[in-house]
Amino acid sequence: MTKANIKKLIDYWIKGSKLDFESAESIAYDSKRYVQSCFFLHLSIEKILKAYIVKITSTHAPYVHNLPQLGRMSQIELTKDQLKFLVEVNEFNLRCRYPDESYSIYKKATANKTKKLLNQAKEFIDWISKKLKD
Repeated sequence: MTKANIKKLIDYWIKGSKLDFESAESIAYDSKRYVQSCFFLHLSIEKILKAYIVKITSTHAPYVHNLPQLGRMSQIELTKDQLKFLVEVNEFNLRCRYPDESYSIYKKATANKTKKLLNQAKEFIDWISKKLKD
């Protein structure tokens, strides 16, 4: 893959991450649909990690949606808190698509919890974005 193609692919993932983060904020603050907001938050983090993976591997991003797995694949040294955060947000990928009968995921995605996750995500995305510029 050429450097131009790699840059184009990285830019694609970065742009997608930004758009999905903006959607997560809008859904949370305007619609108050917190599960859906957290789902878009998951997408945003997934895409910024994929941008970094493309940077370090010079290949296409893997067809993986599991955030802790993508964190490992990125080869970034994650703190315990960052890994815990990825595990927590990862729950909103499948659980909100296929909720159990009790819809327990809806009980977890409160206004306060979603706001906290949005703040943590912004911090995490900014941190990865800085690494992408190195």
